[in-house]
Amino acid sequence: EFESKIRIAPTKLSVVTGYPGHGKSHLFQQVWFNIARNYGIKVAIFSAETRLKPFLRRNFRQFYWGQLEHTLTPQELREADQWIEHHLILMDVGDEVPNMRWLVDSIEIATQRYGCRAALIDPFNKIEEDYDPREMTETRWIGKMLDLLIQMSRGLSIHTQIIAHPAKPDAAFKRSAPDLYSISGSAHRSNRVDQGFSVHREKI
Repeated sequence: EFESKIRIAPTKLSVVTGYPGHGKSHLFQQVWFNIARNYGIKVAIFSAETRLKPFLRRNFRQFYWGQLEHTLTPQELREADQWIEHHLILMDVGDEVPNMRWLVDSIEIATQRYGCRAALIDPFNKIEEDYDPREMTETRWIGKMLDLLIQMSRGLSIHTQIIAHPAKPDAAFKRSAPDLYSISGSAHRSNRVDQGFSVHREKI
């Protein structure tokens, strides 16, 4: 279904949004797994809301075999882990608060040292806003950071994707899918990025 709808290219910046619990992170982890498997590329992943292990590893083990982790044999787990080790570079800031300098440096290392062709930042909202509010607005800071990611993507010839939460919706707005203008902080994410995706599940 998604093969003809999601076209991701090097040097581009994309953004994904969606309300918490609607599956945006899980869906695009699956998308990047498929890309890495089908094209043999490596992907750098920063995940601030789930521990890199065991949660990300569990997801990718399940993507690899197409079945739940608890049903896998020790040999199947080892094979999946070997694939994960070879194709995914997990960027871990430890107990520190991640900022843009650390993020860009980590992506450059993943690209130049390990040959990554893409970077997934999940979510962008967790990156420290290291600016002086007396000299710069949040909107201007976000615009500058997006420009930095665009320049980085072009310079390294990689695709960069950020996942960003929308501003907290009230009950009325949550019934409809958010767009890029719904993202917390700034409309720059709509007018600066190359591609935008909204993940939304209607309640039945």
